[in-house]
Amino acid sequence: METNPILTKNLDPIEVIKEVNQRTTYTWIFTKMGNSIWFLLEFICYFLLIGLVIFALYLPSGQIIESKQVAENITVETNVQVKEIIEFFVILKLLVGILGLFMLVPARLFRKLRKNNNLIKELNDITGKFLKDYKLK
Repeated sequence: METNPILTKNLDPIEVIKEVNQRTTYTWIFTKMGNSIWFLLEFICYFLLIGLVIFALYLPSGQIIESKQVAENITVETNVQVKEIIEFFVILKLLVGILGLFMLVPARLFRKLRKNNNLIKELNDITGKFLKDYKLK
């Protein structure tokens, strides 16, 4: 089992704060993607969730309804229900609904990343201010 080299050394608190500041300054998530992009991705996932569930609810049931006007006052309606077609549409509705619910997973992960991004930014600001004040003294 590997141990953290920072924890194994006997460092003074200033060295630890310098190390934390250095590691949080160059975090990929912090430097490459802003919170607006994480919020946009989270919003897109929630939008897909709602859209797919509504699409599944309004998907046709698989019945084929044909109406033909034979004469001026006579209309013949034919309602065909093929068992396999109806089962296919039920399964399709379930799969689209489940796919919509699976959009919750990335949406929650994007939210966590956005919050962690804020935490890293605050930590970096605090350590940076502390080191700046410490160097002035």
